[in-house]
Amino acid sequence: MNKPRVLWIIMILLLTATIPSLYERSSIERAQDDYELVLPYKHTKEMEESDTSLPSVLQQLQAAGLTSVLVDIKGSSLPEEAVSEITDANLDVITSVSANSAEDWKRELEAAVHYYEGEADYVHISGDKVPGYPDTAAMDELAGILSEGAEGVYFTEFQRLEGFKEFTDDLNYNVIRMHDLDLLHGHQTVEEKVDRTLRAVKERNQRSILLSSMEADPLNHTITYLEKITEAMPSAFELNEADGWKDFSPPLLAKLAAFLAGILFIYQSVVSIFHYRLFGWLAAFASLGLMIAYLITDSLLFLQGFALGVGLVTPIYAVKATSRGSTRIKDITFSYLKALGISLAGIVIIIALLNGTVFLTGIALFRGVKLLYVVPLLFFGVYALWGLTFKEVKESLKGWHVILIVLAGAAAVYYVLRSGNSQAVSEFELWFRTKLEEWLYARPRSKEFLLGFPAYLLALAVLPRFKRMGKILLVPGVIGFMSIVNTFTHLHIPLHISLLRTGYSIVFGYLIGLLAVGIYKLIIKK
Repeated sequence: MNKPRVLWIIMILLLTATIPSLYERSSIERAQDDYELVLPYKHTKEMEESDTSLPSVLQQLQAAGLTSVLVDIKGSSLPEEAVSEITDANLDVITSVSANSAEDWKRELEAAVHYYEGEADYVHISGDKVPGYPDTAAMDELAGILSEGAEGVYFTEFQRLEGFKEFTDDLNYNVIRMHDLDLLHGHQTVEEKVDRTLRAVKERNQRSILLSSMEADPLNHTITYLEKITEAMPSAFELNEADGWKDFSPPLLAKLAAFLAGILFIYQSVVSIFHYRLFGWLAAFASLGLMIAYLITDSLLFLQGFALGVGLVTPIYAVKATSRGSTRIKDITFSYLKALGISLAGIVIIIALLNGTVFLTGIALFRGVKLLYVVPLLFFGVYALWGLTFKEVKESLKGWHVILIVLAGAAAVYYVLRSGNSQAVSEFELWFRTKLEEWLYARPRSKEFLLGFPAYLLALAVLPRFKRMGKILLVPGVIGFMSIVNTFTHLHIPLHISLLRTGYSIVFGYLIGLLAVGIYKLIIKK
């Protein structure tokens, strides 16, 4: 039995030991099935008209689906009249605190805790710093006050709260993930906000939706939004008061198994990519050093560095190790499945390491996402052009070669530019995405099934006859494997959603790729 096969058997056995912790993660995610719709109190005041009183406004909003109202604490108390009007409309009150000094923070947090006395709930923090930051002692004291009478805090996506991880560490990361519709895209239409809300709840584990103001006819537009979102929300979710995350951390043995599998995976990847065992040993020892440093210090930086190493080599290894090329569909399919298997191993290592409440809530993240976008593309760009001489270009370069090179480069650049949360999307693409979500529940990534996987399959078919062109096609071809790794590094996305959308991409990408291979064969025959 050869050495690589032995290493893979050991890796698979080690990864099997991580399955219970991954199953527990998925169970916790599925249990988070309540979502709430929240409106700031100041927006309800904007909806008052001469013939519509605030109590009437609140009752109409509650009937349409509003669950809670966010109220700012002023000084050391809540506005009693506002609280009375809100509770009379059968709406929950969420307290929001914001201060500049430790003393002011203390007064506001004590007021919030006093309001929740006997009925622990969650507190919303406004501003850009957590209470007491950057004074560690003050942060600990204020977190202690909060923990005495409140369950935890709201964590608003894209809100930059300095010191948030350290502050919530004292609260066992008991947070509710909130999505603020005013952030980034507050100008969107009702339909676009409904679409955003659906994705936030289904795909991003957001369980509290903070409604934005509607500039024109705010009351009717807000009621329309509430009615549309409660109607469109899948039956798996229930409109109710949101709850925080169960405190969860994987067993040490599961994490050790993932570490050891990761070291073997990195060694085998580097040897396969560069064909030098020395490079493999150097990479393995570097990985071992990161593992030891993490186990000694408990610093997430070392854990994240290890996971980044696995993430970087996974798509390169998957494509490079399977890019021999063939004209037979059977061989191309086998290479595709092998590349997916390698990718799956890398993905399991990453999500088994970056597991636990601190990652599922988005408080701690996978670090190095931009490197994950760029490094594999650069590698295959160099790989495709390595050894190319001017004479070879002059003698063999044809018009369709130039077109292929330009398309491959454009696809790679487009992929990098489109990565992230704030990219521009055309109206047609928005419509296409929405339809895919309606039909499939979780939308597969277009860069995977329309670009990456078909380009990879076409590259395998082209390689035997046009080696250089086949290598160039591997540049966009690696995007599919980069993207599925990237999907699972978004740790706040429920595991079953990532599996579903990746499964769609694999199947659709394979079918489109076979179509591309068939067209290529017809062209070659002519």
